[in-house]
Amino acid sequence: MKKLGLTGVVFISFACNLLMAQNVDQLKMMEKYIGKWQANRGKDTVEIWDYKPYGSHAFIVDIYQIIKGKNTPVSFNPISYDPKTGKFYGFTLLVSGYYGTWIGSFSSETKFDGDMLGNFNPQPVYGRLENIFKNPNEWTCALYSTEGIKYLQLDFVKIK
Repeated sequence: MKKLGLTGVVFISFACNLLMAQNVDQLKMMEKYIGKWQANRGKDTVEIWDYKPYGSHAFIVDIYQIIKGKNTPVSFNPISYDPKTGKFYGFTLLVSGYYGTWIGSFSSETKFDGDMLGNFNPQPVYGRLENIFKNPNEWTCALYSTEGIKYLQLDFVKIK
């Protein structure tokens, strides 16, 4: 009986250490985004995503487009990491006043998955986002409908 108790304590200790390591890894992986990224959006339009850390568990992303040389704001995006769930919570505020929320995490070293939601409610899911890092200077963002149809893909290159 004592061996079972000790085994249980060792397992719980191992599980807690594993969870803490996963939490650190999630934040470490999110640091890959820090900097300015550029994606072509069509003729005469480039989209810039400027990722900045905000404290120890948060990030801010300022998104704007350069259309024929003129900067046009698109959205402001605070992102918070919750160590209890191991997930990131994002809020997207468009200049029109429309907003959206999402919850996501890294499922591997190179892939970030998220669900687009209403007011962080887990149901219903309005769509899915998927970011894949090709290398430290390139990644792709894809948005999917609830039916799994890709309706947007942006290929980013680090510019700063």
